[in-house]
Amino acid sequence: MNREELLKWMKGRISDYYYDILTIWTLKRKNKFLFFKRKFDIVPTTFSKGYIIRSGFDSIIVYDD
Repeated sequence: MNREELLKWMKGRISDYYYDILTIWTLKRKNKFLFFKRKFDIVPTTFSKGYIIRSGFDSIIVYDD
């Protein structure tokens, strides 16, 4: 999914603190990678309530409220 879809989907699912971090993290990765648009993948964490968001080789973990 693209950046806008990711932020819209995550809006009510994580705390405002992590949402702000996610917004800045995705903004820095918004640019195209060579000829391709950046895509973001979401994977739920195994042992806690949160999500791992991946973009290429970068990833970030955000948590629920």
